Amino acid sequence: ELQHFFIENGICFESDVIINSVTYGGVVSSGSHGTGKDQKSVSDFLTELKIVNGQGQIVTYGPQTQSQGGISAADIVAAAKVNLGLFGIAVEYTFKVVPMKYVLFQEITKKVSDVFSTPEKIQALWEENWSLEIIFFPFLHLCSQGS
Repeated sequence: ELQHFFIENGICFESDVIINSVTYGGVVSSGSHGTGKDQKSVSDFLTELKIVNGQGQIVTYGPQTQSQGGISAADIVAAAKVNLGLFGIAVEYTFKVVPMKYVLFQEITKKVSDVFSTPEKIQALWEENWSLEIIFFPFLHLCSQGS
């Protein structure tokens, strides 16, 4: 649903995960990273979140958060963003979005020796691409290639 909303409105996250079958609650609370070089985690673009804590209270974390017990407001918000479910159940997120960016996605199949034979080959792949995902299927050559 969120992807359709983004496309219809010409907006996106500055950084996002590749897999489109994840929930943003899981992506945010686990501190999952975005794709691409020098990308922050998805939770870094969260400006506010609401969590139902163990007492059933809705607690809002964001710009209005106060320091508590010697812990800075910034540290409390950072911990709430990537709380692994320890703060309670997240029920609402507010994200900073940016205008839609378009990238070229290419799926390329290479032999292992073409990728891993030298450190220079791996380095070149990194330098030539904004984002790179290597998936290794060691026995793919044993599978039949349908026509």
